[in-house]
Amino acid sequence: MNGPPPNYQYNPNAYPPAQNGQVNPYDSYGQPQQPYGQPQQPYGQPQQPYGQPQQGYQGGGGPSYGPGYANPYGGATTGAPPPAPPAPPQTSQQDKIVPSSACRDVWAIFLWIASMGLFIALAVIGIPAIRTLQDPSGDKDLGGRDGTLAINAKAVGYVILLSVVGGAVVTMTWFGLMCRFARPMIVITFWLNLLITLGLAVFFFVVGSFIAGIVWAVVAVLQLLFYRSFKARMPLAALILTTVTAVIRQHPATIAVGTLGMVLQSGWACLFIATVAGMGQYFNNRDDSPALTYLAFVYLVLVFYWTTQVIRNTVHVTNAGLFATWYFAAREATLGAAQRRALTTSFGSICFGSLLIALVQTLRTMLNLARQQAQQDGNAGLAILACFCECFVGCVGDMLEYFNTYAFVQVAMYGHAYVPAAKATWNLIKQRGFDIIINDSLVDNVLSCGMVLTGMLTGGVAYIFVRFANNSLIPDDPAYYVILVIVAFIVGISEFTLMSSVIESGVNTLFVGICEDPEVLRMAQPTLYSALQQAYPTVSFGPIAHHNNNNNGAY
Repeated sequence: MNGPPPNYQYNPNAYPPAQNGQVNPYDSYGQPQQPYGQPQQPYGQPQQPYGQPQQGYQGGGGPSYGPGYANPYGGATTGAPPPAPPAPPQTSQQDKIVPSSACRDVWAIFLWIASMGLFIALAVIGIPAIRTLQDPSGDKDLGGRDGTLAINAKAVGYVILLSVVGGAVVTMTWFGLMCRFARPMIVITFWLNLLITLGLAVFFFVVGSFIAGIVWAVVAVLQLLFYRSFKARMPLAALILTTVTAVIRQHPATIAVGTLGMVLQSGWACLFIATVAGMGQYFNNRDDSPALTYLAFVYLVLVFYWTTQVIRNTVHVTNAGLFATWYFAAREATLGAAQRRALTTSFGSICFGSLLIALVQTLRTMLNLARQQAQQDGNAGLAILACFCECFVGCVGDMLEYFNTYAFVQVAMYGHAYVPAAKATWNLIKQRGFDIIINDSLVDNVLSCGMVLTGMLTGGVAYIFVRFANNSLIPDDPAYYVILVIVAFIVGISEFTLMSSVIESGVNTLFVGICEDPEVLRMAQPTLYSALQQAYPTVSFGPIAHHNNNNNGAY
């Protein structure tokens, strides 16, 4: 049986791990265990029901015989058994867990800090140059037109305030529905997506775009086949979603972490835009070589993507760490401990994995610019080549980002460095990839529908306000309506994204735990384990085989 990671504090009455290779003298019920020299219950005999002390149970400290191993004592246990044999050569969860006392991938931390130092230096140089930025249509500075905004700032403030309040109401309502009606929500949102797809197919056929109509019709057929094939798995996805939302209600600080991450990302994006604009003007004023300007731009884009991923993945690892602690020891789950691990021992792994995604995203951006330049120059061949390369790199980037989501769960759960976490994730995907994709698809349907609905409702509230507002605040012009409705739509989506990102972290973590350590769930969360068996009786989850992961990433 796989044991819980030593990263977490455990209830000694729930899951006592072995210490320094010694067998824990007490079992999970606080009673003395039988020593190895005493007769034990033969392997293969009916076990005592769960919830009662099992004879000879070692509480995670003694040997655990997997499906490929027979009873080492070979038969009846009425006589004195032979000496305890050596442990079977199986790879347990303990073998792949590394201590979390040392920081992982420290080099990535220093590299990120150095890159941020250079970025800040460029910002200090470039941002002051914005004051010399000229209006393309004349000689006046961009800020020197008439000193007023076309739309009253008070009106913009009202729209944002209404969007925040409306988005919060819709988000919390959707969250409550997921808590109480997870399975109906999965079914309803699936059929809603199917109806939208069919509507798009009909629309394109009506307007005469038959190719697009055929494509959307095929997508609708595939969605219907998907529903019929995987309907039996919906109870499992509903149970996981219900469990995750319940944990979030117990630990609402997870939402605060997501909010902080969004604020940091927004501020970072503003700093990046100002730095790029300033550095562009700085190089124009100095008439530097185009190569130097291009190199600086590529560097700024790389650091922007890297830091954006670092912020996002730090939030993900923090929340995943909380859910992992809850999974192994529910009563001891605290967000503060998970956040400390994410910002200290696991931060190097976060920087490492984020750098890989940032490199792919930067390459995709450069290919996009190359394609646009080729189109402007009339070079059709180069534009087509750049388009194919951009598509390929984009697919690789999307797969890498999806892969990293689960790799960072391994980092949060077991304190791995990035490379061992990636290996463990690859093993997980090879053995459970189909289950992962199905589970994520069913949950994502609920979250994506909620996100779109939140954006539409907040945008609708904003439209009602600007349509009937005083003309002294907002001019009676459809262009202004569109701008403010888009702002409200983005605000609503951003609010829902905060909630959905926390839910996704919880769903990913709980699913990995079920796949890799189902016995831990049975001991720490027996009620949930029973519900899991009832929701999906044919579930075949069990320990994932990890090879050559022991001691990887140790410092």
